[in-house]
Amino acid sequence: MKKLLMIAIAASLSVTALAVPGNLQPPITSGGNGDSSSTEVRITANVVQGIAVNEASPIDFGNLARGMYTGTVNQNIPGRIHLKGTAGDNINVKLDTATATLVWTGANGTNDTNTNANKSTITDVKVFGLTTTDEQITLGQTGEATRILTASFTAGTGNSANLGSDQKLGSYVGTVVVTATKVANIP
Repeated sequence: MKKLLMIAIAASLSVTALAVPGNLQPPITSGGNGDSSSTEVRITANVVQGIAVNEASPIDFGNLARGMYTGTVNQNIPGRIHLKGTAGDNINVKLDTATATLVWTGANGTNDTNTNANKSTITDVKVFGLTTTDEQITLGQTGEATRILTASFTAGTGNSANLGSDQKLGSYVGTVVVTATKVANIP
């Protein structure tokens, strides 16, 4: 039984396709004035031709078969924001924007059968879990808290719509920025 399980795991790993491009730089993080900091949250996708197999990373749409989607497309695995500070601190957390555009970063190694494929963005990607206005979070006894971010976009039916037949094959990346600021205690 153990041997069968190991074979199954090895087989599943051998067909895994990651949407994160190999040359992707780490997200930009910064410390703000006083008790605040921010980090980019990456949103990635990979547009493929004909068939999609997925094991995705946080806020990653994984492989998306061009020309085969309509309606809402949800990410495979949500993103996770981890906050750390002093237990009991009140923290304001917000997004810089509630929508993102994913931009083509390069081909995925597949020869594209559509010579007219020139759409290099996936537009109007909506991010959920935080908003652009401050949400106050109180850190627990461990001085930590976690928030989950999800994302979706609408695939269209036209050639030039998101994931339409003119979508370029390959890796796409976008970002939103999350800022966390400690709320001053009022004496």
